Amino acid sequence: MRYFLLLFFFPILLLSQVNFSEHISPIIYNNCTECHRIGQSGPMPFTNYLEVASLGNMISYVTSIDYMPPWHADTNYSTFLGERGLTDEEKNLISEWVSIGMPQGDPSLEAQIPDYPEGSAVGVPDAVFTMEEAYLIEGNNQDDYRVFVFETNFSEDKYLKSIEIMPGNYAAVHHVLVNIDTEGDCAALDATTPEYGYECESGFCVGEIPQLSAGYTPGMVPPVWNNDIGLLLPAGADIAIQMHYAPSPIDQYDQSSVNLFFKDEPVLREIQVETIVDTQLFIPANETYEHYVSFEIEEDISLISILPHMHLIGKSWLVYAENNGDTIPIISIPDWDFNWQNFYQPEYMLKLPQGYTVHAYATYDNTSNNPLNPNSPPQNMYWCDYTTCEMFFLPFSYVEYQEGDENIYLGNSEDLGCTNPDACNFSPEAIIDDGSCGISDDCGECFIPCCFNTITNVCDYSVSEQDCEYFWAGYDIISDPETNIFWNTSCSFGCTDPEACNYDSSILPGGFDDGSCVYVDGVCDTCENGIIIDNDADDDGICDGNELEGCTDPIACNYNEFVTNDDGSCEYAQDFYDCNGNCLQDLDDDGICDECSNFDYVVVDCDCEFIDPATYTEFFTNIIEDDCILIEDCYCECISDTDEDDICDENDNCPDDYNPNQEDSNNDGIGDQCDQISLNEDNAIKKVLKITDLLGREINEDSNNKFKVYIFDNGDVLKIISQF
Repeated sequence: MRYFLLLFFFPILLLSQVNFSEHISPIIYNNCTECHRIGQSGPMPFTNYLEVASLGNMISYVTSIDYMPPWHADTNYSTFLGERGLTDEEKNLISEWVSIGMPQGDPSLEAQIPDYPEGSAVGVPDAVFTMEEAYLIEGNNQDDYRVFVFETNFSEDKYLKSIEIMPGNYAAVHHVLVNIDTEGDCAALDATTPEYGYECESGFCVGEIPQLSAGYTPGMVPPVWNNDIGLLLPAGADIAIQMHYAPSPIDQYDQSSVNLFFKDEPVLREIQVETIVDTQLFIPANETYEHYVSFEIEEDISLISILPHMHLIGKSWLVYAENNGDTIPIISIPDWDFNWQNFYQPEYMLKLPQGYTVHAYATYDNTSNNPLNPNSPPQNMYWCDYTTCEMFFLPFSYVEYQEGDENIYLGNSEDLGCTNPDACNFSPEAIIDDGSCGISDDCGECFIPCCFNTITNVCDYSVSEQDCEYFWAGYDIISDPETNIFWNTSCSFGCTDPEACNYDSSILPGGFDDGSCVYVDGVCDTCENGIIIDNDADDDGICDGNELEGCTDPIACNYNEFVTNDDGSCEYAQDFYDCNGNCLQDLDDDGICDECSNFDYVVVDCDCEFIDPATYTEFFTNIIEDDCILIEDCYCECISDTDEDDICDENDNCPDDYNPNQEDSNNDGIGDQCDQISLNEDNAIKKVLKITDLLGREINEDSNNKFKVYIFDNGDVLKIISQF
């Protein structure tokens, strides 16, 4: 039996073996690749199996000791935006994968590299300040600290929504600190050096406490001050940035920029910066020394960010607020690393009440056991700006507290959501759980925590649990039909709105509203047995019972201005007559309308005078006086024109042959076109003596002359114009 179990279990081990594609690539791509890719701050790329496997042993080591991903604040003590780190399970997977030879697995199952944003993470900046020239970072494998100053030259105060650092060389820029200099001290110091910018290892080397208001570390999202808060940038103030360039074996260049984003809405609460500092710092040689400074909170404030700062022999930070035994954790950095300083922003505004004391403890290792100690043997250490001295420097930014600040999220609102995969509203994009995870009832309806108003039966998500009498906070409460009348126990559904036409009172409690409610329009609709009856068939806003049938055409003889619905009964006068049968026009008052009513040989006014109905101008028609037969209509167009030469047949001297010029050479009333026929008939009774041209020269009958003159024996002369 033992052997059977081994044989049966062996293929399961093979199928579940840790491999890069299924197990390691999601860890690396989601936690390391943001910095470890071409053009970014990581010294080597981790974008595929070969790149990761070639350094697998190193990756296993630095992750096992929590050196990478770099995050030195204790996540079990307090939480901040942008936290990096691996779970114990993830670290164990990497270690196991390396120990079994780093198998790749099925490449088709490899995780996708996230679509990391390019350009600004905030939006379109209102002002951009770029270094005047590219700065050379010498390839000497040394840290390089340098300050550059931007003169804003703003003539008026500006309130800022965000300050964003845009490195010109992501691979070279390790971190950046931003100082708003209102006195011009940094610019003055820069003016004393011949090169662009000036060297400064710590702070800004001007002897004053800088107003550190923003910064940059790889992967950091800049703070965005929403709502009614903003940072004041005084008119004429300079912006100074301290650049820390990481050691590099080759020469590189950087030309970074600062993006400023102005506030659109009024700023009611201005961001303040307070610094807990002790310039009398003294650290004895050959000791691990703890230095303590306290700060009294004189009014309720909301903490926005904090920046612990010390130098090479720094070992740890612990900062908290306390009053009468009540402790508010702020930050703990148990393993300080000078190379990985950060602006720490709590996920939500952190209230520090009036009367509390901020306690700040900094520990320094000034012994020979500290490999980073700049002195050998160790020497007494004092405060100064240079890295080889030490600092106790703890700036933090805040605003005056307002009710509800604890619920204001300081990061990207898209980060918020339900992170529980078992919840009915789980959001895979969310990285911060906002407490909204919901529960599905027996019919699949999703309910999320909220303050339930038992009077209006509406959930109010803006009311906190502590301020709510009936807060749906857990499964037992939400699923209780007496508390949650919408909880589905019968899976019945329908309209639950009493104001609706199809309201069904049997749905609640136990069932759910399916969105089927319908409502009368308040004009003509009526509700009968849950069905809306449309009493306005033509949708003209007049109910069917109030409609009046008849003629709605104003030019009709029976038009009625009160009619609302045209029934096709309109009656119209005959042409040239009014509705009473009278002529519209009769100039000679003989009872015969001047206008034509029919154009097919009708008798008209024989005075031959009438008005053109199209233009109302008087004209004379061509008629045969004997019987007054109309040969032209009222628009002077022939009623009969056989040869289509635009001459009425009654007036055409040759109506069967096209002759628009009406040539009649012998003036006999018959057009020349028809004279050809007459000539042949006359040949039988008279004799042609000769035929000449127009000059009198005799020619033959079959001559091609266009003009021919026939001279007969009876003295007649006939001129013929031939058409070829």
